[in-house]
Amino acid sequence: MHRFQLTFHSYKGTAIRICFKNFLIVATILLLLPSCSRAPTTTDGVSTVDEARSGKAIYKKYCTNCHQGGLVGSPVFGKKKDWEDRLAKGREAIIENVRAGMPPGMPKLGSCTDCSDEELENAVDYMLAALEDEETEEQTE
Repeated sequence: MHRFQLTFHSYKGTAIRICFKNFLIVATILLLLPSCSRAPTTTDGVSTVDEARSGKAIYKKYCTNCHQGGLVGSPVFGKKKDWEDRLAKGREAIIENVRAGMPPGMPKLGSCTDCSDEELENAVDYMLAALEDEETEEQTE
């Protein structure tokens, strides 16, 4: 036998070590994955998974592209003059417009197809609160 020639037994041992090593890697990954998906909890340990996302979070993810710059005639975030005709109809009408969409540019649900009614309301309330902040700034100037 040559010095570098592998025998069946040495190959078998190497194959078993490689299989065992791969098994350990896969088992470790499978054990760690559930810890990545644990529900967020509050300080008292109560799960917060069912809590609605904040209006700010929804706005930043789905609304800012159009409302930051007034694309396709959308009212600009924080600019009360742009919102006057919508404000005259009231909060509920604004929320209904978000649900149904408003041609030409406002898509149904503001493109947030996984948003709950509460989250859509949170986003509207966040945007309306920015109008109140603008009013406060004008009064202090």
